[in-house]
Amino acid sequence: PPLPPPHSMCSPLECIDRQSHMELHALESTSDTYRNDPRRRVADPRLAAKKYRRSAAGGGVRSYEDDGRSVADMEGTVIEHLLGTLMPRQRTFAADVMPPRTLAETVAFVDDRIRAVQVDLITSLGGKDGDGTTTAAAGGNGEGGSRSIDDWIRVRRMQARLVRYGVLVQYLLSDLPPSRHEAKFGWTALRTALGAYFSSWDALDALRLDSVSSSSSSNEEKEALRERDEIRSYAALLHLSSVLRSREMALPDPPAGIGCSDENGSGIGALLASSWARR
Repeated sequence: PPLPPPHSMCSPLECIDRQSHMELHALESTSDTYRNDPRRRVADPRLAAKKYRRSAAGGGVRSYEDDGRSVADMEGTVIEHLLGTLMPRQRTFAADVMPPRTLAETVAFVDDRIRAVQVDLITSLGGKDGDGTTTAAAGGNGEGGSRSIDDWIRVRRMQARLVRYGVLVQYLLSDLPPSRHEAKFGWTALRTALGAYFSSWDALDALRLDSVSSSSSSNEEKEALRERDEIRSYAALLHLSSVLRSREMALPDPPAGIGCSDENGSGIGALLASSWARR
């Protein structure tokens, strides 16, 4: 597949900053430096993706909260690059093209970059109220209330892919110890994607009620409804799994899973913020 446009996944300032702080991953370095020690790697502007995980206080790059990434840029980062290129090809690179790495190592990189996208969606789709907390994006008074139907369709598609990815990864890595894969962080990310998916449906419903006509064809609507049924099935199965696990451990049953009813929370901004705050 073609490479993303330069700096569509990571701003020039962050690329420079991370290069100077030796925080470039081999997967986002130039072809002639990716094998080097991190101190001597050079960022490839087409491959570098915005990083979430920050170094301990007092070191590392600063947080680039507003780097101008559009919803389309974030969709391209997730669907085309992280899930569409890196994950399918993580074991197929020739030895002289990319050093061998385990699935868990690739997932650790992809998960971090996905988390950065999810946090950016808070800024892009969820406004801030007077005391600085995140407001509901769907139908709220923040920036998210003025987003187009096309933007919310992008968000819905992106979150559906992230739900499928999360379910698959948790299954494939379920036998690994926490030292190699932190399953609890994966479950948190999966809950976030589920909540954001159903919240995007709320936003789309609200926008379509206010618009004269819908931009979607009947075939697109049917496909979207099939997708929603699929994601609802995942949400129900994950909730059932959580209940069974809680009862095995003699813990109280968890609350009803996101997406199992029509009450889906208060917007993507609040969902993302509350989900990631539990990390």
